[in-house]
Amino acid sequence: MGDCVEGEAQELPVPTAALHCPKCKGYARLTSMVLDVRRVLRVRLYQCDECGELIWDESTPAARERADQ
Repeated sequence: MGDCVEGEAQELPVPTAALHCPKCKGYARLTSMVLDVRRVLRVRLYQCDECGELIWDESTPAARERADQ
């Protein structure tokens, strides 16, 4: 964090496994993640950098781990 001023936001590089927007094919970044313990779901909200489209991803932790492998 060498040149970072405390409290200043930094632009992070786009990860290679970034989600692509179905609308414009731009990169979508993770903006929020919630764990629904009653339904054992991990709900992720992504927002496209290009068009601002919001993309929901609901999955069980076990299904997500299988997809990542």
